[in-house]
Amino acid sequence: FKDGLCFGYHEDQGQRPGMENVLAIFENFSELRFNNKKTGFALFDGHCGKQAATFCKNHVAQHVAEHLNKCRSGTPNYEEAILKGFARTEQQWMEKASKYKLED
Repeated sequence: FKDGLCFGYHEDQGQRPGMENVLAIFENFSELRFNNKKTGFALFDGHCGKQAATFCKNHVAQHVAEHLNKCRSGTPNYEEAILKGFARTEQQWMEKASKYKLED
């Protein structure tokens, strides 16, 4: 429970030996140019491991914020910022995965 918002989540790992999904709850977007009353939720599905999902959790909010910061005047385009933020995160992950031969 945070600032009047109640949320919860449930995980079910199925047949895999460990949980590969990663949940991200971005509660404090104020330093990322979001209104501090906004909270973001994301579930990153870890196929064949959780390294890619963890990478996304650790980088996507910052990449979204970078695109929002480019829109200094007018109403921010959240949809575009989210799409571009995710695309940038994927690009960086693919570069890292290629360099270190990661197969997540």
